[in-house]
Amino acid sequence: MDELDRSSSQGDSSPSGETIEIVAGSSSASTSNSAAPPRPSRLVRWYPALRFRYFRWYLAGHLLSVIGGWMQDAGLKWYVQTLTKEIGSEFWLGLTTAMASVPILIFSPIGGALADRWSRRLVLPERKRREW
Repeated sequence: MDELDRSSSQGDSSPSGETIEIVAGSSSASTSNSAAPPRPSRLVRWYPALRFRYFRWYLAGHLLSVIGGWMQDAGLKWYVQTLTKEIGSEFWLGLTTAMASVPILIFSPIGGALADRWSRRLVLPERKRREW
């Protein structure tokens, strides 16, 4: 019996001493002392996008950005309140909050009209357009 027949019938041993079993019809060899792949966590099963490393980086960066915006908003309101404590801070706090939403009220309809008029391939950034 030649060496090829012996290795396929008995298994092959690796330099570390573990036995490698070759399964017919399989393209990969499995070791006898290897464990099953770990089961994904419950969070990954609920949100499959978390399996991708770059999406996790994006999500972490976005969360930090949103939290920073909240902190900036709270700091601005606190600053306005300390400056206008004697002259009726309620009015100035309301005005500050209203003025923060004015750009959204002005530019959202304009952006919506442009998105409806032009092809989305012209509106989206160049990098996204090349992926299609």
